[in-house]
Amino acid sequence: MATEPDKSIDEIAVRGHFGSKLMMQAKSDELTSAGFRVVREPGCDWPSGLILFSAEPSDDDWASLRAVLAARPLRANPAYKGPRV
Repeated sequence: MATEPDKSIDEIAVRGHFGSKLMMQAKSDELTSAGFRVVREPGCDWPSGLILFSAEPSDDDWASLRAVLAARPLRANPAYKGPRV
């Protein structure tokens, strides 16, 4: 996961070193509004972020996370280095 205040999705993607062709996206405030705790990964600079759970995530937690991420369309990763077919 990557997050960084005041940065665009494209800026975060390039700095986050994502290799996938497509990205799921959500703003941290959308995640926190859904009950998730989003923090900067300890010992790492932005854009490394974590979603913290108080216990092992349940099926309901995963379903809720998928729902937040599915609310926005998949986005092409501007940092993708593979073939663009």
